[in-house]
Amino acid sequence: MSIWEYANPRKFMALSGAVLPWVSAAAAIVLVGGLIWGFFFTPDDFRQGSTVKIIYLHVPAAIMATSVWFMMLVTSLIWLIRRHHVSALAAKAAAPVGMVFTLIGLYSPKGPDWTNMGRSLVRGMLNSARWISDKDMSAEAQAARRISGFADLDGIEFIARIDIGTDASGDDKNEIRSAVTPDHRDYAQVMGGAPSLGLQQPSANTAPAPQPAAAPVPGRPAWAQ
Repeated sequence: MSIWEYANPRKFMALSGAVLPWVSAAAAIVLVGGLIWGFFFTPDDFRQGSTVKIIYLHVPAAIMATSVWFMMLVTSLIWLIRRHHVSALAAKAAAPVGMVFTLIGLYSPKGPDWTNMGRSLVRGMLNSARWISDKDMSAEAQAARRISGFADLDGIEFIARIDIGTDASGDDKNEIRSAVTPDHRDYAQVMGGAPSLGLQQPSANTAPAPQPAAAPVPGRPAWAQ
């Protein structure tokens, strides 16, 4: 008996129809049992707490999604090479399954909020370090905010509001709440009294004059000079 005999849709449907109820029941039992075990009977992480248990949903979903896409690749190649109709039907049937598991692995209702939080923090850091007002939308300000990667943030010096929070184990930790930009009333004082470049809109006919560097202030940390 050759596996290619099941390229006949009638033989394939007869076999799959017979085993489908048993396989579906076994999959449901294993899936529910694994999720209950992972979420309710595994210990919390000593740092991340119970949030680490997302791996019992995210990681299997990602593995399942990549497995389905690989299956679609193989069955599509078989269809292109051997022209077996069952291969094309299998690839077509697997596509919705792969999409569902991909969405489970990637989707989060807080995803847009987390993305905007990261972008807002990086934007605030650049505005603070480069004396740019939040309201400055000029071409010069947009160019100053542009970075090619996280390596451009290495060594950047900015002002930030630091609060003390707690980690999963209850220990104190510093948390950056927000970056302080030139729009804040205390920004110039902390940065050494230098004028804010971002609050001065450049003229369309004249180039902005270079600003003198602020003199070092004794007793102030390097990031505040």
